[in-house]
Amino acid sequence: MSSRRWMKGREVHEVEFETLVQSRRSVRGFRNEPVPRTVIEAIIESAKRAPSSMNTQPWHVHVLTGSPLEEVRRRNMDEMIGGATCAPTSCARSRKFRRTR
Repeated sequence: MSSRRWMKGREVHEVEFETLVQSRRSVRGFRNEPVPRTVIEAIIESAKRAPSSMNTQPWHVHVLTGSPLEEVRRRNMDEMIGGATCAPTSCARSRKFRRTR
């Protein structure tokens, strides 16, 4: 497979795609510290530049904190335990996952 260049800080690293995919891992241990708003905004700004088919940009971004986040987590866990037939977030449109303030 071909190698790709990616930036980390100011260094450019060559990475084989297979190596990158095979060495990825899921992390289940999260810190209790909130992610700073500036970091979240920078991630969203980068994501807005991601390519999409015919530049349709078909995504929607929702940033939840506090009790709305806890409610989504609780509902997702309930769905998983209950044997959901689809991913909880993709089922969200059919349930009452709407913006709350």
